Amino acid sequence: MTPHEKFLNSNMLYPSRPEDTSPIKAGAKVPSIILNNELGVPVNVNISLREKPAVLIFYRGGWCPYCNLQMSSLRAVEEEFYNLGFNIFGISPDRPEKLSESRDKHNFRYVLLSDSSMRVCSAFGLAYKVPDDEVIMLRDKFNSDIEGNSGEKHHLLPVPAVYLVDNKGIFGFQYSNPDFTVRMDSQELLLIARKHRVAA
Repeated sequence: MTPHEKFLNSNMLYPSRPEDTSPIKAGAKVPSIILNNELGVPVNVNISLREKPAVLIFYRGGWCPYCNLQMSSLRAVEEEFYNLGFNIFGISPDRPEKLSESRDKHNFRYVLLSDSSMRVCSAFGLAYKVPDDEVIMLRDKFNSDIEGNSGEKHHLLPVPAVYLVDNKGIFGFQYSNPDFTVRMDSQELLLIARKHRVAA
């Protein structure tokens, strides 16, 4: 059992600030990822990795404008990732119905997965607990209901993160930033993915 899986199975409190999270770094092995897609169908990412490497994008949800900008920029270069042999998975706390809304609105082709329980985000060390006053502010001021979007009352969100995973389930690259307004450029990620494929 990895340290992050031990944390997930413990009664420890989640950090209340994104900067206090401890994301899994490059060189580690990918935890178990079995999540539902927008149709409610379970997808086993670990099995998929046996056939193709993957880009994993952890984002806060379709309600987040910074996430939508990031996901849309990824949409613009996704064909190039596919040509390199990568699958792309977008993982958020959104319940499947909300994933479907995001797909319809933004015409995403890559796979969107629902981690509404935040089990996988927690295993990756990305989860933090949003303070109650911030939950209320998001709902009342910005019309962003994180409870309604996830269908859960845990008030957990992920620090936005990007991972490249090889066929053996090892992270070759990781990027995360506790400042949710700062995202990795999709073109830069594509360049890194090309280098990793050449090295492999």
